[in-house]
Amino acid sequence: EKQILIHNKVEFVEDRGDVVWAMDSDYKLTAFNASFEQQLKEEHLGEAYRGMDLRPIYGQGVFFSPCEQGCQKALNRYATTSEHTFLHNGDTTIHEFAFQPFMDSVGNVIGCCIWQKDVTKEVNNVQRLEESELRYREAQEITNLGHWNWDMTKDEITWSDQLFHIFGQVPGEFEATFEALIDIIHPDDQQAFHEDVERCINERVLHDIVHRIVVNNVEVRYVHQ
Repeated sequence: EKQILIHNKVEFVEDRGDVVWAMDSDYKLTAFNASFEQQLKEEHLGEAYRGMDLRPIYGQGVFFSPCEQGCQKALNRYATTSEHTFLHNGDTTIHEFAFQPFMDSVGNVIGCCIWQKDVTKEVNNVQRLEESELRYREAQEITNLGHWNWDMTKDEITWSDQLFHIFGQVPGEFEATFEALIDIIHPDDQQAFHEDVERCINERVLHDIVHRIVVNNVEVRYVHQ
């Protein structure tokens, strides 16, 4: 009953063109969706049918090349997920393959399901974000600028890397709270800083002040918040 349920789900999975299929422990195809059929045709690997031997497909097909190792692990009870890069029509695409074993009523592995999806967009978005953050950090280092965010409810402050450098603190060692920030500010400027923050919050205006900080209890620096 579980196997029938899995097969029925496989056949009706068409979301985003994901390629989904199942096989038994002898590498015989037991269920597949339309995207699997289409992928076979695109690689000129023949028509999909239940009972076909998938080992030649895994050995010959470029798209299916990661499957032999992944299926072998699944048949040994190890569910795995891996990403693979392909060149398609001149474009580089990244696909995620998930290999999931399924078992009979007494726990014997009788096959596995394979779910493939195109994650190119998601991976590119992450890479663009990482590149943007890198450029932002570099810009802060060049201009000696930093930024911080204050969660007033939790009294938690997050600092950018360059701000740690400006304030002479070590990431991981400095506990960023509002009171800890105040302690670094020059004693003669703490009241003015407090008043400017209160005005910013209560009147909803920009926090804009020049004040001194004391770095390592020795060096005095001027900063513009």
